[in-house]
Amino acid sequence: IIGVTEFDGERFGQWIPVLTEDTHLSYPFVFQQGNEVYMIPENRYGLKLAVYRAVEFPYTWERCKVIREDIEWVDTTLIPEGDGYLGFTESMRQPMTDYCLRLDREFTITRCDRLPQGGDDRHRCGGPMFRYGGKLVRVTQDCVEDYGQALFFRICDPDTLEELQTLRVKPQQLTFDRKIFLQGMHTYSAVGDFEVIDIKTRRFVPRNFYYRMKGKLHWTLTKYQFKSGR
Repeated sequence: IIGVTEFDGERFGQWIPVLTEDTHLSYPFVFQQGNEVYMIPENRYGLKLAVYRAVEFPYTWERCKVIREDIEWVDTTLIPEGDGYLGFTESMRQPMTDYCLRLDREFTITRCDRLPQGGDDRHRCGGPMFRYGGKLVRVTQDCVEDYGQALFFRICDPDTLEELQTLRVKPQQLTFDRKIFLQGMHTYSAVGDFEVIDIKTRRFVPRNFYYRMKGKLHWTLTKYQFKSGR
């Protein structure tokens, strides 16, 4: 389920479900093209990458295109470039692989370059890319030892995508008004005067554990049925 909550400047309101599928959804990458608003959620367990269009933003969405099927791509992130988009996504099939995508305005992939990962550079996208000081900044999650153990701000040449500088932000560098055991951080996003960091804390909740195990079992069965043609 993808949900929406309204922030009034001091606190968040009640969460409202706006998109529901039979498989896990996360990482709702939202962007605008002209007068339309689109979203690409992560749907690894559904074995597809799809684009949704806002019928009534932000409460009603419809799937408008399936970009690719039979894939386990996660955290797909785009940024406008020329007459289309530059994008990055990660395949969770072993070995974990990074892909650089080029898409047109109809969200058709025109080029897909495989960028192998390994050693000290296993990562996933960690939020929207942005341009700053003439450079392209790509945010990624450090996944070498654990999923989202830190965030990287990769400052790249906008033409060659060569990394010029990399800044690493660890959870220990964050401060809060109450004690929180931080296990990791997944995404960074900013709009206007607001910056948002998605943090991961460690605590055992039996109900959450049950739903996680149920979800993993459902994904395993779905994947088996898909591959066997059932």
